[in-house]
Amino acid sequence: MPSTLLTFVFRNHVLFRRSIRTSAAALLLILTAFTQSTAHADNNYFGIHGPSYHDGGNFNNANYGLYLVRNGFTGGFYENSLNRNTFYVGYAWEWDLPVNPIVDSVSLMGSLATGYYTDQTPYEYAPMGALSFKHSFDSQQGLRLSYLPVYGKSEASYVVHLSYEYTMK
Repeated sequence: MPSTLLTFVFRNHVLFRRSIRTSAAALLLILTAFTQSTAHADNNYFGIHGPSYHDGGNFNNANYGLYLVRNGFTGGFYENSLNRNTFYVGYAWEWDLPVNPIVDSVSLMGSLATGYYTDQTPYEYAPMGALSFKHSFDSQQGLRLSYLPVYGKSEASYVVHLSYEYTMK
């Protein structure tokens, strides 16, 4: 029995290590979000999902769609990495950063998404989280670069996604 367990752990240590790192990063982001008192949810904007980059596997990187953020609540749709339609709803916390020429704000979004059902992840709804950085061109337009950790038995361990946003006044 012990040798069977050791064999299993040895063969799957990379998966375990990746899973632990992803879980630790997600936990750190969530704890940071809840301990920060400067977060605000009064930004109202809509966005256009753009291209993505997956660090492994053969995935769809043209993930175009639309989304809306209103008082922190967010929802949208896009064509996902598996070439399926995804619809999601969630909440986004956003923090303004000190004035600098590169990043205006950072946000953390948590949601439930559809369209990721596979044999390895047989669930109709999947959790989705993103850490993102926004660069504004002016008071209404900007680009958002998002980092999304990947979980499960995916060949990718993360996704980087670009989107365009227009702030509603």
